[in-house]
This record gives sequence, C-alpha cells and structure tokens, in this order.
Amino acid sequence: MDYKDKQIDKNKNFHCSFVHAWDGLKIAFLEEKNIQRHCVIALIVIALGFFFHCSGKEWLWLWVAIFTVIILEIINTLVENIVDLVVGHQYHPLAKKIKDLAAGMVLVGAIIAAIIGVMILGPHVLSWLT
Repeated sequence: MDYKDKQIDKNKNFHCSFVHAWDGLKIAFLEEKNIQRHCVIALIVIALGFFFHCSGKEWLWLWVAIFTVIILEIINTLVENIVDLVVGHQYHPLAKKIKDLAAGMVLVGAIIAAIIGVMILGPHVLSWLT
C-alpha cells in the first residue's frame, strides 16, 4: 500500500470506525505482553466466577475490575507510543516520568482490581475449602 492510500481524514461511517478500533485492540493484544497477562488473569477470574455461581452484583464488580485494568493498560500503551513518537530512541527524564506515571496508573488499577477479586472470590474459595 502506497502512502497516498493511507487514510488521513476522519472516518466516513461506523464500519470504518469499528475496523480501526478493532485493529487497535488487536495491536494492543498482540504486541503488549502485559495486556496478554491481564487477559489470562481475567479468564481465570471469569472461570472462577462461573464455578462459584457469582451473583449479578458480584459479576458487575468483576467485569468493572477486569475492563478497568485492560482500559488502563491500553491507555498506558497509548502514552508510551506517543512519548516514543516524540522523543524517538533518546532518553529524556520527562519522557521517563510520563511513562512511569502511566505505568503507575495501571498498577493502581490492578491493585484495586485484585482487592475487588479477593473481596468477591475470597469468601467463595474459603467456603469451598471448608
């Protein structure tokens, strides 16, 4: 595909928007190991939710936790890519600060998600073990 064939204008319809969004999700999943790890953990949590017959409210909290972490990881990837686009392959202390802040955002989200998971699934696991 020649450079002239690349889309530079706004999407003309929903289908184009959807295709680009789907491409973004594929890029995130295929290129980012942390998103892959979060997805594996999410599958385990979902399996446990089915195994323990979680209630509707429990499912709501689990889904919010799962998707919050994945969304934060995608935002982190976006920030990293923008910083790399701006600074290239050079070290800059502000670039490091921005990347560290974005990574910290994901860490906070993952900690909160883990707390939610333990609060919801912990009692089920304990009752299953006893």
